[in-house]
Amino acid sequence: MTVSLPNRVDSAHIETHPRVDRDSAGLDDTPASTTDRDFLLAHLGLDVLHGSITRDFKKAYRRNKAGEVSPRMYRTDSEALGKCEYAKLTSKQYAAVLVVDIDQPGEAGGHPADLALYVRNVVRVLVEHNIGP
Repeated sequence: MTVSLPNRVDSAHIETHPRVDRDSAGLDDTPASTTDRDFLLAHLGLDVLHGSITRDFKKAYRRNKAGEVSPRMYRTDSEALGKCEYAKLTSKQYAAVLVVDIDQPGEAGGHPADLALYVRNVVRVLVEHNIGP
């Protein structure tokens, strides 16, 4: 078997994409894994979470015929929970985690580099003073 290799690197036609690190304001960009999710759910000890499908928190509640208001609850193993924009991650026993949505409206978000510029600059200052999240 014979393998033919180019004799000059520039004729190899290997397409490489330069990696540019996005500005994450000094934060580690480590998305939560399924293990992290399972650990949090076990820590909370809940089978359902209070959630909101949209950013309109009025839709996170329902009113019955008697006029009583109750939260919309979603099973933790349901696809419906995955469609929620927000879920309440606290209980009377635990203040488990603080989730703040401060990315840019209309953008995908989900990473520190997606933070609004003002917020990213404030976070950077906090990190530089060892008081960051």
